[in-house]
Amino acid sequence: MQLIKSLIVLFFPMLAYANQQIDPDCINHLGGAFAGVECYNSLVVDMAQKNKAIENEILSKIPRQNIDRAILKQYITATRKGESFCRLQKNAYAKWRIEKQTKGPQYYDYDVVYFECLYDKKREENAFLSQLLDYINQ
Repeated sequence: MQLIKSLIVLFFPMLAYANQQIDPDCINHLGGAFAGVECYNSLVVDMAQKNKAIENEILSKIPRQNIDRAILKQYITATRKGESFCRLQKNAYAKWRIEKQTKGPQYYDYDVVYFECLYDKKREENAFLSQLLDYINQ
């Protein structure tokens, strides 16, 4: 019995860790609202980290007194604020009938629409920042 308890204690943390590792290719095989939300949300978090690193690299290459530093910061702020408009897509998809929050995580198709919108915005931001960094590094 002690052996079984030990195996359970060792096995479940590995399952939890494995679930945190989302395959970037998950978009190609979405299945259900929960999987869609998990996939897009993990991709959004990953893309946000990449974008932050690119932002910092760009800022490090713009001279301190240059007005473009402020413009880049305005762009970053505007893109973050623009993410709030994904709520419009979500609510329109749901015909403005959103379910009340439940205790456990329960996702609907309109939740997937919301996280897909966030992902699209992060990808667009990444493309812009990457191109800007390419111009700087030429």
